[in-house]
Amino acid sequence: MPSLPVRVCYRSKAIQYPLIAAMEATDAWGKAGLDLTYLTFVSGAPQSDPMLINGEVDFIFGSHISPYLHKANGTPMVYLGQTVNWCDDVLVTRDPLPDMTLLRGKVLVERTIDRTNHPFGNHKVYLQRGGVDLTEVDWVGAKDAGLDGRMYQLVADGKADATFLSPPDDVPAGELGLHIQPLPWLPMVQATTLTTMWETTQKRPELCRAIIRAVRLGISYFRNEREGMWKVMETKVGPELGIKSERVLQSLWKRNCELLDWRLYPRAEAIMNAYRIAVMQEPDVQNRVNPMELWDVHFLREADEE
Repeated sequence: MPSLPVRVCYRSKAIQYPLIAAMEATDAWGKAGLDLTYLTFVSGAPQSDPMLINGEVDFIFGSHISPYLHKANGTPMVYLGQTVNWCDDVLVTRDPLPDMTLLRGKVLVERTIDRTNHPFGNHKVYLQRGGVDLTEVDWVGAKDAGLDGRMYQLVADGKADATFLSPPDDVPAGELGLHIQPLPWLPMVQATTLTTMWETTQKRPELCRAIIRAVRLGISYFRNEREGMWKVMETKVGPELGIKSERVLQSLWKRNCELLDWRLYPRAEAIMNAYRIAVMQEPDVQNRVNPMELWDVHFLREADEE
């Protein structure tokens, strides 16, 4: 049987490129019967979603929030599977903070103050879960200050009181002497979500089955082939992400090993928290779209029953 051509864009280099590198290392695409004809990194749903809707790509690895907004407006996007169901961010401050309610009245740093930004939404949910009303804190954007991903620098400089970081960004923050406070993991749909159009599931079901096989093979390689995967981290992932510190690279490797779930089923509470962010962005979504409405896991169940 000839290979099925597939075109993919992915949304996050830090957590998605390591998996893509693992898929390449184990020839997951070929083993699943796929011919990867196009793969590109695209930052932001406003750039990636039109590519899927207009047929430029077959799948987005990502876009966890915006499809709810599209569905509310009649565009039938669909999720087929989910690699990560948890957000493992830490809270970074100059001094230990025993209770998150002590952030009331403080200034927090985000990469960018953009209500459509998913990590920003995650951090709002963290605050609400910790008993902090969103009106009780102020925000400053690191990108506006010319620091982009180095949010922790504004905390170190005393220009802000705290920031949320995803590993391995906590490593350089800790090296500056900042306090790193682990938080209970937040159920959240993030990282590689297999996002496509409803028409694809109806007209090209074999492509949907194949992409699931490929991603499962990649996760299996990542988690089980430790020697081979570490070599991939050193030779592929580190250079691609500009990571020169072995400690940072090891942290990224460990994080992916802990978070990636080869079964690809979404957790209900992760779906609800992602939906919660969609409602923050567009409140009317809750009247027009059910949180489970975008999820089609029957291809996963088929694969499990084979």
